[in-house]
Amino acid sequence: STGDTVYGPANLEHIGPALVPLTESGIPWTLVFGNHDTEEGLPYEELMPVIRKLPGSLFTDDRAAGHGFGNHILNVADDTGKTVWTLTMVDSG
Repeated sequence: STGDTVYGPANLEHIGPALVPLTESGIPWTLVFGNHDTEEGLPYEELMPVIRKLPGSLFTDDRAAGHGFGNHILNVADDTGKTVWTLTMVDSG
């Protein structure tokens, strides 16, 4: 997911249902926050643990990455273990 997944005062209630296409796919996934995910409702710190517990989630937060929440790098490997893609997830705020 590329951000702005949920919006509004019930963002925590809506994050799970909004991500059903990912959680039910059986494919590992991750996301990055957008600027609207926490404009209303609960902050990143309360959304992150919920997202991490969802089926297939590879979402993490690298606090050393600087500004933003949920910044992380995800390496995608082929069947031999060789990295073929590096996804850089950045919360642009």
